[in-house]
Amino acid sequence: MNRTQQHIKSLAVLMSSEGDFGLCPTVMTKEELIRFLRIPEISNARSHRNVVENLKRTRGLPRIHLCRKTVYLADAVKSWLENLITCGE
Repeated sequence: MNRTQQHIKSLAVLMSSEGDFGLCPTVMTKEELIRFLRIPEISNARSHRNVVENLKRTRGLPRIHLCRKTVYLADAVKSWLENLITCGE
């Protein structure tokens, strides 16, 4: 697989708050991460931000701090998700 194919394989699509689709940014804010993980669709929690905080605390959700803000690298989050995959019951 060449470099272009690897880059295309790593791209993800993210729905905007307006319902439009676009490429997922490499560096995501908490709101973009919430949409990326589809938390509103899979969680009954009142606060989606609390779900993210819980994932950081209990599951080691990867993040970095830039300019005193927490951001999430899309590739790191994808790798983290892949490591959480379980097989069977």
